[in-house]
Amino acid sequence: MSEDRNDFEINLVEEINFLKKSKGLLIFLSLFSALIFGFYSFTLPEKYLSKVIMVPSEEIANSQSLNGISSITSTFGLSSQKGPSKLSVSLAIMNSRSFLDSYAKNFGIEKFLFPDDWDNLNKKWKDKPPKSESIAKKISSLFTVSENRDVYTLEFEWTDPEQTAEWANNLIKYLNGYINKQDKETGEIKISFLESQLKKNELANINNILFRMIEDQIKKNMLADISDEYVFKILDEAIPTYSNHKPRKLQIIFLGFFVGLIFGVIYVYLRRRR
Repeated sequence: MSEDRNDFEINLVEEINFLKKSKGLLIFLSLFSALIFGFYSFTLPEKYLSKVIMVPSEEIANSQSLNGISSITSTFGLSSQKGPSKLSVSLAIMNSRSFLDSYAKNFGIEKFLFPDDWDNLNKKWKDKPPKSESIAKKISSLFTVSENRDVYTLEFEWTDPEQTAEWANNLIKYLNGYINKQDKETGEIKISFLESQLKKNELANINNILFRMIEDQIKKNMLADISDEYVFKILDEAIPTYSNHKPRKLQIIFLGFFVGLIFGVIYVYLRRRR
């Protein structure tokens, strides 16, 4: 056991001495690689990060515990299985193609997302405008949403600090209005449906249920009219941060140094085997 340990220590010392003989080459390759990585980091566009801190609105919180429509659907023999929560649906809409395309067009940010395709002199697209799929994919790559104890954080990353903060705030505000409008339109459809069932039905107990459901839906529509923060209530709006988030040049340079060192060691051992 001790002999094996001694052999290992001897071999380790020999390898270290061998590498010391090539330390000049290793240092050169490491510094050269760090220099290349450093030049590359300065060619990358600077990106800035802005955050919006928010919580689910009171309407969303209440919707998690209310299931009024299920009672009426079960009355008419329709499925009343519990579906996805209002909050999860809202987060899915935030990442949907139709919403992101509508958001981009509403605030006119397509030309910033695709500057090479935009003729700034004539204020028009050089060829065809970008497709909605491309717009949505581009925007969705710019932000993430995380959750911690029912507090949600939207992180938005872009090349201009002021636009980063503005677009982040507008994204949440537009989502609130977008889903608010959808819910009001859906609410009107539900009311029309319930009223039509009320005209057809002659049973008093069913009519009472229908009246209550119509009343509840009207209340929801009224709340939607007076609520600006329909899905998310913003606790802390995004502000411009003028210190760039990416690229992290120092980390890239250190990475280049170690990459050069690793390749240098491999080269030295390959040369010894020849």
